[in-house]
Amino acid sequence: MPLYEIRTGVFASPAVAAEVAGEFRRFLTERAVPCEQSVVGPDEPTPDAVMTVAELYEELPEQWAAEHPGEAPGERRVHEIRTGVLLPSREDVAGLPEELTGLLCPDSQHSGPCAVPWTAGYPTSEEEAEEAEAEEAATGTGGEEPGRPGRRLGEIYGGLTGAR
Repeated sequence: MPLYEIRTGVFASPAVAAEVAGEFRRFLTERAVPCEQSVVGPDEPTPDAVMTVAELYEELPEQWAAEHPGEAPGERRVHEIRTGVLLPSREDVAGLPEELTGLLCPDSQHSGPCAVPWTAGYPTSEEEAEEAEAEEAATGTGGEEPGRPGRRLGEIYGGLTGAR
């Protein structure tokens, strides 16, 4: 089965980010979707090592500040919930980001801000990640070192694929 990664940025305290990741895991487990997760903080590099998680999701603290004028963010920081899933096809994984973020914001038409500002990316398959890495390696546009690909999904989610 293909391995896909769903990345969700949140602006929350470390405890709340961990709670959200737990909700995602419960949701996927209830649907018998094999998954593995990690929650990374603002100073961690993005998978392609081009920027930090804080830089990738820089709009989230700005959104929170605009919606909470004069309030201090407290322990809130940008985190990324990285969820690896094994599913038969892109069609099977396509709706998952929306379903997962629905746990953060069950009523997309609500008034006012979400309690936890968030954003989600489109799922990436291991094959797509490898194609992007090959392109970056050929052009020298990715990774910390020119020609050095970023992380491989199979290495990150080896517990799912048996690669560890």
